[in-house]
Amino acid sequence: MAVLAVRASDMGYCGTVNSVETKDSLIKWVGELFDKYHYFKYEFKCLGGTRTDTQNNALHLYCGQVAETLNDAGFTDVVRVSAKGPGKFIEVPYTKDGIKLRWSLTQEKLTGQFKTRDLEKLKLGDVYDVFNRYLANEFGVHVPFPNKELLNKDV
Repeated sequence: MAVLAVRASDMGYCGTVNSVETKDSLIKWVGELFDKYHYFKYEFKCLGGTRTDTQNNALHLYCGQVAETLNDAGFTDVVRVSAKGPGKFIEVPYTKDGIKLRWSLTQEKLTGQFKTRDLEKLKLGDVYDVFNRYLANEFGVHVPFPNKELLNKDV
């Protein structure tokens, strides 16, 4: 049986629940505290955590695949080359970095986080869904998000 590891801190007790066994141990421990003291306060933090290294690698691969797909379909990116005045624009091929910037802007609108390293790992799928819908509506393309098999193959 797994034992819930709990340590004392300045603010009470803290531990980690990351399995059914530790969840059951926490429930048992809370019951024991209640039986002993009949009153206590608690505070929980849900720590989904930020995106993983695997998710980061998949995101970078995805951005490259999107750029390649758009270029292969004949689309070009438009870049402003003059910072002052009416502006001059040129058409250039899509790049992984350009797609990542668009991803980050989309992510910021949805989550308030611009940097992908700050993205909660559970939110990555939400950003992908919106970004994928944009690609489908704007360009008529769909690029699936890489899975672990694809990551291992392309590394």
